[in-house]
Amino acid sequence: MEELSPALPPEKPKKEKSKLKNIAFWAGLFRNFFTIIASLVSVITLFILIRQNENTYRPDLEVAVETPVFEVLHTDTPATCRDIELRFSGDSILPALSVRLVNLGMGAAKDIELRWLAAPEKMRDTVRLGADAIATGIRFEPSLGMTVFGNCMNQPHQTENLPFVLPVNQADRPESVRLPDHVALAWCNLLIRSLLPRNDIGRCTERLQAFCREFGHIGLEVTYSDINRKRHRGQFRLRLLPRYIDMDGRKIICTFRVSDDKTPAAENEAISVSVLFPGHVFKKVEIR
Repeated sequence: MEELSPALPPEKPKKEKSKLKNIAFWAGLFRNFFTIIASLVSVITLFILIRQNENTYRPDLEVAVETPVFEVLHTDTPATCRDIELRFSGDSILPALSVRLVNLGMGAAKDIELRWLAAPEKMRDTVRLGADAIATGIRFEPSLGMTVFGNCMNQPHQTENLPFVLPVNQADRPESVRLPDHVALAWCNLLIRSLLPRNDIGRCTERLQAFCREFGHIGLEVTYSDINRKRHRGQFRLRLLPRYIDMDGRKIICTFRVSDDKTPAAENEAISVSVLFPGHVFKKVEIR
């Protein structure tokens, strides 16, 4: 008896095979596509995390005035630096005006360089206020590299360097930086001389208005690095202003403040200076 061979499965049609190949091709293509997309998302996420980390630990240096109000005691016509004295109030002598560096960021600021934008070589021994020329008695001697006022000599410092400033929540105290001595001295001296003659109220008022408009603006540039050695720079404007003048008492109360660049309209606001002239004549002088 003849043995029967097992039956073979029916051969699949060619169209069905082609269809399966197409499905496999597109499935592989989509898999590769989504793999690429996932890789791009991972790279972008990593970049965002790195940027967030840099921003989180980026230092942010700001400047704050250490002594916002101070007194100036003086003689009639100062002839030397000893004729002008700065005080906190009453008998507390103020060695010098200074600003504080405050780090509001989360990371430490390193390699800090401060540059005062007040060139001593531009100091003149005669200054014009309105129609008047006023002799200041202060001059800069290039051969000495010093300012000379009577028998007082001062070597101006335009730059100062600090190794680091810690964030405000880690620092024991803020870093203090002195205003160059020649700046405060020249400003006080010219203010006192602009009030002469003291018995001419109209002339003193005009000189005081011109003085406050033109003098007392101080620029400070701060450059520093973060932990990634990326350099940052900030520019600040400070201003000295008289607020009360007692001519008989030879005492002037002044303010030292940081000007706000973000609100320039504030610079156009009227500033009132109270002046007590000889003979107990009181007047408020508006400065714009």
